[in-house]
Amino acid sequence: MKIDGRLSIGFRSGECVNIRIEDKTSGVEFVDATISYEQFTAALSSLQSRPFLECEVRGLEWVGKKRITEKRRIECPLDTHDREKMREWLEVNGQEPGWITSTYLGSQSSVEYNHKNKKNFLNYTVTKFIDSPEHGSQGADHDT
Repeated sequence: MKIDGRLSIGFRSGECVNIRIEDKTSGVEFVDATISYEQFTAALSSLQSRPFLECEVRGLEWVGKKRITEKRRIECPLDTHDREKMREWLEVNGQEPGWITSTYLGSQSSVEYNHKNKKNFLNYTVTKFIDSPEHGSQGADHDT
C-alpha cells in the first residue's frame, strides 16, 4: 500500500532530533523516533553507516483510512463539578459501537451546566476510521 505522508523533523534541546511521520488520509502520526545529532548527521551523509533507530509505531490499523469525527452531547446525571468524575462517567456511558470516544473535557465548552434544570451536559467527540476511496479496503496489513 502506498500513502501520502508528512515527514516532520524537529530539533530539540538536549542534543536530539525528533522524526515523525503522519498519514495524510487519516491524520494519524504513526512513527515517532528520537535520535542524537550525531546519528542524524550520519544519516544525512552517505559516508557513514546509518544506525537502526528505535521507533515508536502506533495506529497502523488506521493508516490509509479516512477519519470521521462527529460531535456529541450527553446529559450527565452526576451532581458534581469535578471534571475527572464526569470524564470517568463519560468513559463508561459515552461509548458507541464502532466509534472511539474522546473523553477529553478540558476545554471551556466541554461541560455546560444548565441552571434551569440543574444538570450537566458534556460535549465530546467520537471518531471512526473507514476505508478510503484512494486505498479501497486495503488498510494497513500490520498489527499494533
